[in-house]
Amino acid sequence: MAMLEKMDPSARNRALPNAVQQLIKKDSAAAIEWMRNEPDSFAKFRAISESGYTLGREAPEAAIDLAKEISELKNNALSGAFSTLASQDLDTALAKAEDWKGDPQYDNIMSQIASGYARKNPEEALAWANTLEGNARSNAMSNAMSQLASNDPTLAVKHLDDLGLSADDQTYQNSFKNTASNWARQDPVSAAEWIDTLPDSNMQTNAIGDVADRWARIDPVSASEWIGVLAEGQARDQASQRLANRIQREDPEMATAWAGSIGDENTRNNALSNVYSQWIQMDAEGGRAALEASNLPEEIKQNYRQGNDQQNVPQIGRQFRGDSFGGG
Repeated sequence: MAMLEKMDPSARNRALPNAVQQLIKKDSAAAIEWMRNEPDSFAKFRAISESGYTLGREAPEAAIDLAKEISELKNNALSGAFSTLASQDLDTALAKAEDWKGDPQYDNIMSQIASGYARKNPEEALAWANTLEGNARSNAMSNAMSQLASNDPTLAVKHLDDLGLSADDQTYQNSFKNTASNWARQDPVSAAEWIDTLPDSNMQTNAIGDVADRWARIDPVSASEWIGVLAEGQARDQASQRLANRIQREDPEMATAWAGSIGDENTRNNALSNVYSQWIQMDAEGGRAALEASNLPEEIKQNYRQGNDQQNVPQIGRQFRGDSFGGG
């Protein structure tokens, strides 16, 4: 921290958050003393806010106590602290949480306790989360299920059935998303087999899209074979769009074929526009020639002829560039 005093104010302010984080890792007690004694300023509070999670991980109990004094620590420090503390000593974490009842952070605290406890024992954490009420219960159960799904997706599926919740319940929907996403990330083939057994629903449709995306990353040929036998409809359309988006850089012709196989006209045009936009970026002449030979509506082609490739890629076509469950 002494080196910061030699910097001009602007450079010091930029370097301060990283310096505080390094001090926390080296000597958390010294970092806490600095937070208490440093004169108040925008730079100080920005540094405290950005380093709060690190303090929570390195010195959880001290961070929890300090957050009562310094409000800028609440969000990040409490998240890191309660998650870490619960993985070490659940009883202490719960006792500390009692002091935050009635605070807007309380639901998040219980959620972080579930997350930390679940890293140690996800099944016990899930059972504990089920004893809570309201938003705290929903958030804690979702976090516990997410950790369980990360550890063992097949076991998470079993617990999905044991939750005793309807498919309309937000807790169930969050848990389903976490399970499907984690399973697709680890083993898309097994995830696809599970999803094939599920009844038609919006959740199944989104899960199919996520599996298609994950599978296409590691084996686009096998992913395309699976998509090819899906029943026509929204789920297959979404899977085809995700596949086209995933392979458009490596094989734009195949991506065009998959985008063109989509049944819904609006979705198909959006997917094709997305593929052609990428193709033109990589190979302007070849991409534009393919675009002109396509069956896309004339008004879409005209947008590209005017040189407005990027701003005219439809938003629906862009929404599938990320994962449906929040992953990348």
